[in-house]
Amino acid sequence: MVRREVSPRRPAPGEVVTSLYRNGVTDDPVRALAAAQRGRKCRRIVPLPVRAGRMLTEHRSRSARARASSRETRKDSTMSVHDDPTFTLPLSLPLERKLQVALFVCPGFFLPDNIGLQTVFGLLPSVDLHLVWKNRDEIAGVPRFTTRATTSFSDCPKALDILHVPAVPPHVMEDEESLAFLAEAGGRATWLSGVCAGALMLGAAGLLKGYRATTNFHLHDQLAYYGAIPTRGNVVEDRNRLTSGPVSGGFDLALRLLGRLHGDEVARECELEMEYAPEPPYGTGSPELAGPELTARSLQRMAPLIEATRQVGIRASRRLEIA
Repeated sequence: MVRREVSPRRPAPGEVVTSLYRNGVTDDPVRALAAAQRGRKCRRIVPLPVRAGRMLTEHRSRSARARASSRETRKDSTMSVHDDPTFTLPLSLPLERKLQVALFVCPGFFLPDNIGLQTVFGLLPSVDLHLVWKNRDEIAGVPRFTTRATTSFSDCPKALDILHVPAVPPHVMEDEESLAFLAEAGGRATWLSGVCAGALMLGAAGLLKGYRATTNFHLHDQLAYYGAIPTRGNVVEDRNRLTSGPVSGGFDLALRLLGRLHGDEVARECELEMEYAPEPPYGTGSPELAGPELTARSLQRMAPLIEATRQVGIRASRRLEIA
C-alpha cells in the first residue's frame, strides 16, 4: 500500500505538529502548537486537546504583559529627577533644603542652552531636576540630541524654585499648551530664567513685560515685541528674572542663580569643582569681538530664522497687546 503524503497546511488552533510533539523534538504542547501555527511544514497533523489552545492563549497573554511591563520599566528608568549619588558634588557646605528645578524641553530645543543649569544643579545634592514637556515620549533636540522629558506638564511640581527655558523653534513659541504651562508655572516660580531665544519664549508667555532682558545678538531687538526692555549684557538680572546669551551664558546664569539660592560660597565652590574658566581660542564670541564683517556674515546666514522669529514676535505683540 502506497503511503500518501499530506500537503503541508497551516494548522488550526487546537492542533499540533506530530513530528514536533509526538517524536520527541519537544514535549511541550504549547511550544509545539506555536511552531505549528508559525507554518512549519510537516507530514501529518493530529488534533491536540482544546486545553493546549487555551494554554497557548494564556502563554501569549502573559508574554505580552511582561513585554509591556518591561517597556514601561525602561521608560520610567530612562531618567530620574532625584539625586544620583554617583554623580553628586560633595560640597563642604550643607544645603539648606531640596530645590525643585524645571528645565523646559521640546522637539527642536537647543540643548546647549540647558546644559549650564543641568550641570550646575544636576550635580548638586538635594535637587529634583525635571525635564518638562507635554508628555514623556522621545524627542529630538538640537544639535542631534535625543532624549525624553522626565516630567509632564500636568505632573510638574506646583512650587518651583527655578523654571528655565532654552532656545526653541519659532512654532513652539506659538504653541498654546506650552505657553499656558509657562505662564502658570512661571507665575508661581521663585526664579525664571531664559537662555538665548528662551528669553523670547518667556516673553511669549507674557512673563517679561516691563523687565530688562537679553538674548543672543541675532534676536536682541525682538525682545521689545514682548514688552521687555532690551538690555545688553552676558547675563541680565531684573528682580526674579535672569536672561542670557547662548551656550556659555547658560553657565554664567546658572552659577548666578546658585549664588542667589544657596549663597556665594556654594556657588564659588561649584565653579571650582567644574573648573569653569573659559578660554575661547579665537576671541570672536560677540559682535564687538568679532568685528563688523564676521558679524554681518553671521546675520546673513541666520536671516531665515531671524525673520521667522520676528513674525512670531509681531503676532505675539498683538496678542499680548504690547503698544
